[in-house]
Amino acid sequence: MQKRHFLFLFLSAVLIGGILLLLPASQSAKLTLTDPSSGRVILAAVIGEGQKVSYTWTNSIFRIPVREVFVLQDGSLTLREIASGNVQEDTVPVTSANVEDLYHTGDEFYSNEMNRPFRRIAFRVGEIGMPRLEVGNHLVDFKQEVGFGGQIVLEVQPVRMYEVFLYRLRAFGNSVAP
Repeated sequence: MQKRHFLFLFLSAVLIGGILLLLPASQSAKLTLTDPSSGRVILAAVIGEGQKVSYTWTNSIFRIPVREVFVLQDGSLTLREIASGNVQEDTVPVTSANVEDLYHTGDEFYSNEMNRPFRRIAFRVGEIGMPRLEVGNHLVDFKQEVGFGGQIVLEVQPVRMYEVFLYRLRAFGNSVAP
């Protein structure tokens, strides 16, 4: 009798645990960078709500550095900040409405009022731009990955609890490895 009771409790716990692992992880998302010409996954990472992702590149016309900061918000990667040129921390931010014009004039500017959500972004790699994406402790050099003229597609998708668990387990294993 006691064995049946234990077996029932054990199977119930396994079933409930399995169901919980299949639930969506509302505070996380899967960010994937792929090379669409080959289908190769360049980077797959689980990111948490509020985590920053930085995209840096050089404006090929005006030769000025640009940094765009995205934040995971409500399942989308939301563009929050843009720094174009060698702007200082105390630079007066411009409004988001003026940003598009400033990109085309080559002016140096900073905006922290952006609120543009994305679930998919296609990047085309130029010769001069030196585009790089920083996700956590991963730095992806686009030109090194796909070469001049290549394309990288960034996608943000919902993630299940088991995927978050496996990603963190892998990250832990990599940090402990000799």
